[in-house]
Amino acid sequence: MQPDIFERFKHNHFLAPISEDTLKKIGEHVGLSADLLVFDASCGKGGSVISLARMFGCSGIGLDDRPEFVEDGRRRILFEDLSHLIDLLTHSSDDFPFDDDYFDLALLCGPAYPSSGTSKLRSLTRVVKPGGWIAYSGLVWKPEDEDVDSERLARWLDAYLPCEPIDVEEFRGHFTEQGYDVAFVEHESEAAWESFLAPQARSIIENRLEYADSREAQDVLDSWQQDLEVYHDGGGKQFLGYATFLLSSHEGN
Repeated sequence: MQPDIFERFKHNHFLAPISEDTLKKIGEHVGLSADLLVFDASCGKGGSVISLARMFGCSGIGLDDRPEFVEDGRRRILFEDLSHLIDLLTHSSDDFPFDDDYFDLALLCGPAYPSSGTSKLRSLTRVVKPGGWIAYSGLVWKPEDEDVDSERLARWLDAYLPCEPIDVEEFRGHFTEQGYDVAFVEHESEAAWESFLAPQARSIIENRLEYADSREAQDVLDSWQQDLEVYHDGGGKQFLGYATFLLSSHEGN
């Protein structure tokens, strides 16, 4: 037996280095209120929709393919007395089970590693109302440090090929080509990264004790720890950022 990915993030509210400050900026820009409906397409524990509902009184629906995360999020919703506003569902398909033009704002928070998450954008556009918004978050190169000269970071990134980070302007061009206007880009601070990574460090320590006699489990924990060390000591802090793009579709204008 070895620790499950849920164990890695059991102390995390968000499963990416996004901050409540960024979510607040999104909500203020789009004018979130009790009359509007938010969709989180990869909600994890529902951290984003919970935060937005608490700040703006809006309703929200989140989907995630891991029932453990969904159940944990539902407990948080009950604890915060937000059950009348938020529903989290386990769903594994990219073909979202909603009518066209259903939501006012859709969120897609990508992971803190290279991914092809933008492939879901067209499906998200279908379920967002004309004139609505999409917030996409993902890993980016920091503007001042686009060339990797850290061998350790380069090896870590190689594990995710063919996906790789791109810089903000490349993202902007990619979104424009697909028919989106970029209202703003928000870069997360080092404090947001630490809020994301520190709970994982706690979980690694706890699981090293729990699985002290399992070499297989220790190997998994070593891989989790490597991710943290690459950020802190292997060049990640210098070269990698996490950015949120607030998008509107030309089709809705």
